[in-house]
Amino acid sequence: MQEFKFAGMDGIDEVTISSIHIKVGQEVKKGDTLFDVEADKAADSINSPFDGKVSKINFKSGDTIKTGDIIVEFGGSNAQASDVIDKELKSESETQKVQSESAKETKTNDKVLATPLARRIARELGIDIVTIKGTGPNGRVLKTDIENSSSSSTVATESKQVSHTIPTSSSQAINVAKMESFGPIEHMPLTAIRKSVANAMVTSMYTAPHVTLMLDVDATNLINLRATLKQEAIKAENGAIKLTFMPFFIKAVAKALAEDSFKLLNSTFNLPGNEILVKKYYNIGMAADTDKGLLVPVVKSADKLAIFDIAKEVNQLADKARKGTLSAAEMQGGTFTITNFGSAGLKVGTPIINYPEVAILGIGILESKAVLVNDNIAFHNFFPLSISIDHRVIDGAPAGHFMQRVKYLLENPALLLLD
Repeated sequence: MQEFKFAGMDGIDEVTISSIHIKVGQEVKKGDTLFDVEADKAADSINSPFDGKVSKINFKSGDTIKTGDIIVEFGGSNAQASDVIDKELKSESETQKVQSESAKETKTNDKVLATPLARRIARELGIDIVTIKGTGPNGRVLKTDIENSSSSSTVATESKQVSHTIPTSSSQAINVAKMESFGPIEHMPLTAIRKSVANAMVTSMYTAPHVTLMLDVDATNLINLRATLKQEAIKAENGAIKLTFMPFFIKAVAKALAEDSFKLLNSTFNLPGNEILVKKYYNIGMAADTDKGLLVPVVKSADKLAIFDIAKEVNQLADKARKGTLSAAEMQGGTFTITNFGSAGLKVGTPIINYPEVAILGIGILESKAVLVNDNIAFHNFFPLSISIDHRVIDGAPAGHFMQRVKYLLENPALLLLD
């Protein structure tokens, strides 16, 4: 008899089964898909780590499984315990690394059963893990227990330590009975994605002091260039690409971030380590509104990609976001995020930073304005842009200079085709 324990995936300790591809008595091969799962904003699959015959399935569709849970039992001699999938090896390696870091914690904390990821998040938020009630096996504290906790977090300011409570999306008491006394109420259970978005927004707003700056970009040259390239992009030899404005915004942002003057906008504020982490890679997230909620797929190494290559990535990731098939890996590693609220017909907005990033760019709806050109009035189209910054890291002037640089690149879009 061989037990298959869920070992987590991509740093995720808890997933929900969306469909099951096996049945008791079935012979499976190593690599065969056992379950389709969803975790927070990601969809993925759990594959068999070895050959064997399914003797027992311990969970059903819709159940939540956590790291360490025995999800399938195999009978027969084909199952080899040493045969583990690459994903599990990677997860175990990462777990051991975090456990090594956790060994530095106090003996009191070491007595608490907790996943390494939960310990790390607790440390980052300044939460005493001893005060958290775990919902995992044998009372183990999970990542979600930390996120859902209403415990006080101690965070430091630049001059001194200040203790205050960071609310989570589940920490406010609501008198449901009183609301129902006024009239009927529809109870809509929170989806995993909505809960994840809610907690992320609260964490960002109560951690990073937001400041938002705005300006307009003359889109005349960009519109003309896109119209020209669009005819080339749709040709079969170029991949029949749908060319929107988003690839140009991604390229302009990545190009600007790569300049040394603006490196702080591609960083993370690490107060516990008394440092700012400046990333030397440029992975641009693009907020996508889907039926399941807000998702942020990431275009990796955008500074090294040509416009058509970025467009391919944008199209593929957007399609997966709509279908709900994005993997966790496709939404990780972002260094800067762009959100297009112009697609909803909005002119300007004050977007919330995708924490732990330190800035987010918002794009408003394209609109026509009268401008004076050679003493004559002409009508040009403009994109309103807004940037929200983490004021702990970035001051208003550098952020303004960054916006001016992005504006210059978009108003002279031929520069985006040079590399």
